[in-house]
Amino acid sequence: MGLVFKDTNSEKKLDKRKSLIVWLYNSKDQFKLRHFGDIVYFSRKKNYVIIYVDQEQVEKIIATLKKEKFVKRVEKSQHDNLNFSAEYEEKFMNDLRHEAEQMLEKGESYN
Repeated sequence: MGLVFKDTNSEKKLDKRKSLIVWLYNSKDQFKLRHFGDIVYFSRKKNYVIIYVDQEQVEKIIATLKKEKFVKRVEKSQHDNLNFSAEYEEKFMNDLRHEAEQMLEKGESYN
């Protein structure tokens, strides 16, 4: 029987990551981004990469990436600002329903 090793540092490390969207001029340049962070998604058609980087080094990495010739632009992901809670979704759907009912009463259409 072997010992079970629980790495508590990796759990903390995953919580302190921020996603960046890096737009490239050429899709082959995505391999050059590997040493900046973890590549999570790559779109060959639209030439962008989503990478996770350390939250403490976000500004430094953005400044470095903007200087690279193969990078078109860099932006922070807004994923942290989205609300996926069930209460918010239910409220949003009820608001849409009320708005649609009011439009139907007035004889308006969505188009």
